[in-house]
Amino acid sequence: MPIRMYVLLSTAFILTMVTGCGSKADKQEEFSAVLPTLNGDGNVTREALDYEFLMKGSKDTIVDFSNYAVPENAAFPSNLFLGELKLKDLETTGRFEELVDWHGYTDSIDVARMHLPSFNYKFVQSGSHIIPLQRGYIENDHPNWEYILEPGRVWDENGDNGYSRAAIPFTLKQRNQNCVHNGVMMFLFNGDGSISNVSYQVASETCAYFQFNMWGTAKAEYQKEEILSKDQYFQDYADEVDMRMPSKPIAKLSEDYPMANPEAFSAPEEMDQEHLTMYGFVIDGTNYVGGCNTRYGVYPYCDVLVGPSYSTAKSVSAGLGLMRLEKEYPRSKEQNIAEFIEACNTDIWSDVTFENALDMATGNYELKKAFADESSKHISEFFASEGHQGKIEYSCGYYERKSDPGTEWVYHTSDTYILGTAMNNYIKKVTNDPEADYFADLIVEDILNPLGISPTYKKQQRTYGNPAQPFSGFGIFYHHDDAAKIGHFLINGGIVNDKAVLDEEMIAEIIRPKRDSSMVTYNDTVRYDNGFWFLDVTEESELCAHDGLIPYMAGYGGIKIMLLPNNTVYYYFSDNFQQVWREGVFESNRIRPFCTKSTPSK
Repeated sequence: MPIRMYVLLSTAFILTMVTGCGSKADKQEEFSAVLPTLNGDGNVTREALDYEFLMKGSKDTIVDFSNYAVPENAAFPSNLFLGELKLKDLETTGRFEELVDWHGYTDSIDVARMHLPSFNYKFVQSGSHIIPLQRGYIENDHPNWEYILEPGRVWDENGDNGYSRAAIPFTLKQRNQNCVHNGVMMFLFNGDGSISNVSYQVASETCAYFQFNMWGTAKAEYQKEEILSKDQYFQDYADEVDMRMPSKPIAKLSEDYPMANPEAFSAPEEMDQEHLTMYGFVIDGTNYVGGCNTRYGVYPYCDVLVGPSYSTAKSVSAGLGLMRLEKEYPRSKEQNIAEFIEACNTDIWSDVTFENALDMATGNYELKKAFADESSKHISEFFASEGHQGKIEYSCGYYERKSDPGTEWVYHTSDTYILGTAMNNYIKKVTNDPEADYFADLIVEDILNPLGISPTYKKQQRTYGNPAQPFSGFGIFYHHDDAAKIGHFLINGGIVNDKAVLDEEMIAEIIRPKRDSSMVTYNDTVRYDNGFWFLDVTEESELCAHDGLIPYMAGYGGIKIMLLPNNTVYYYFSDNFQQVWREGVFESNRIRPFCTKSTPSK
């Protein structure tokens, strides 16, 4: 049923919620027909996290994630959650198992990382869906972790003695960084405000340098509260789900395209599968999704599993940002960095343009050796700095002039940060609006909102304090639908609602690349331009591409979103430093050969 039917369907149900008297009879009045409902009789056989365990706070145990999923015979919930959930004594609760740790932490100097941050957040429920009021990453004072909360599910099981059961997907995001660790929490509650303990576990991540399992049971409080704007939260979530790209499990690809081998997109010959978080292939407007595996079964809420951007943000935040700025304000890319950043108002930045910074060809660097300038000094001075002033002073002041701008490519995340800062200051000047923000105004408002990108993706990591400057070169967080949509948007030329929103020349350089307009990198088979990478496939006789180049976005640890010449998108999120491409790219070519005229995506 179309989303426009929301108001007619939801009126009676919203009135029921106000009174707090939700019942199984309301099942036909869920707030939106786009969301699944539940029709089981509640006769569920539960292997773990049963009523007794949650009520009595039994010994903590890590279990298969299927125990956090909606069971097949779940019944429509008889209770309503509307208000605040608070978890207690988290600094002493739970267990922690370290698997990979490049930082060399020890229990004596960093106990906090072994526990959840404080948790005190509000949720609204409609039907069998529970929605956090805060979306995107949430700042707090924990030294290690910040939350990303996602919509979850609520249902009844006959063994829960009149309580309803809620599951909330969540992510621990490393403070000031891009690493993510995914988990789920579960609890029982009823309409009078009674609540069980909350069981939680984290056993999945996309983080190359720090991997762990964390699990426990925490005491909880449920403070019922009337939330007057709840209907807007319902509508926003219904719109979010309704606007997702049609998706299917990757296994269904061979049903729709009989020649296809779906397994190839997990790159089983190239990639260590235990480090593959999620992956997908987009063809003809459908997102075929794979992965979502954890160390304890399949993650039960794959639609909202969070993956980090790392340097794919250089393409999206910085690349699309400057393309959009150039579309709205021609010749923006020619502006000088020194004019718009006080810390860069020096001779070595006076002839560096916005586009030079996007290309990482500023001429200001220390070493040309591969990624040498992203060294321990860069990590301690740039990445570790939490405030804007520390980041921008290092970025503008550390390197020396070594070559003319636009002639040498040297990888610097700090260059992309400089560009984001310059674009922010530039848009404030040209709009005469001190509150203008390039990411919020040009990317979120003009591109991400009309594409239906998730709220998780639309909140980019920023510096702490004032100003809260977008990281620009990293710090975005994906659902698989976001990766599919961004790729689909790009291969179709940056069109939103039949309107070109990006500078035509700059986007053409991405989707129809030319060798002479891109920069040579450290690798003979890889080039760079406008914040995007290009794979040189001229030696691959089976593959055809514009000037032999295939554009893609790449992120630290093993993240790729590839924009293929046959109007398909191949993406994956992994964390074992395996930047692979052959199996997925060749399989896409086998399904729809690059060397023949392809049908544009729907």
